[in-house]
Amino acid sequence: MTILYLTLILAAIYPFLLFWDHRTARNPETGEYKAQRISDSFALFAPFALLYYHEAFWHNLIFYFIPLYVYFLLLAWVVQKKFKLASVFDMLCSLSIGSFMLVIIGYYIFFHQGVLAPEEEVVKVVEQRQMGMWIWWPIAAAILTVVSGIVLLKVIGEKAEKLLFYVAFILLILPFFSHHPYWAMLLSTGLFFNFCLFAAKHGGSTGAGAYSALFFFYLMAQMMALIVYAIFF
Repeated sequence: MTILYLTLILAAIYPFLLFWDHRTARNPETGEYKAQRISDSFALFAPFALLYYHEAFWHNLIFYFIPLYVYFLLLAWVVQKKFKLASVFDMLCSLSIGSFMLVIIGYYIFFHQGVLAPEEEVVKVVEQRQMGMWIWWPIAAAILTVVSGIVLLKVIGEKAEKLLFYVAFILLILPFFSHHPYWAMLLSTGLFFNFCLFAAKHGGSTGAGAYSALFFFYLMAQMMALIVYAIFF
């Protein structure tokens, strides 16, 4: 199926989904409105079809899917104003922005050669020169960092709480040197999550909420690191 036929089918489906949501939005027994709508889920997942047509990703995004979502927004605005389907336009705006961002990140991760990536022949030469388990050293270093931090927290206690920032920084940097960066990022996130759990139980006077906040900021930093690696490498 070509991208043109796909967008025409999506354009034809969306009004029916809005009509369905309008008919079923209110519970006749309680008078309350549903928190979830099928049109919202449709708007969230539809842009991921662009990854199937990744050979002309930017062309399809600009000339097919952006006009398609402008059409969606117009319909959503009419339904919200004229038919009183609450916040459908606002929800579509927020979902579509986030969804397109995820699709673009996915394109850079899976289908785009990074700006700073070496030529393919150079990559093959480098891969041939890599020896044994040496390519796994960043992952081993991440595990060693967390184990060392746990040992220091046990021995030093409250005075070692500042170590969390150093551990977080090291875990964010190491995947950039890994032969499997995305798996290394996932492993680093899991390691830091368990490190925060251990610190919350065995650390000093800092409350568990502080460690939860630190892990949240770590996730934000990890997402930025993921985007940077996907674009440049």
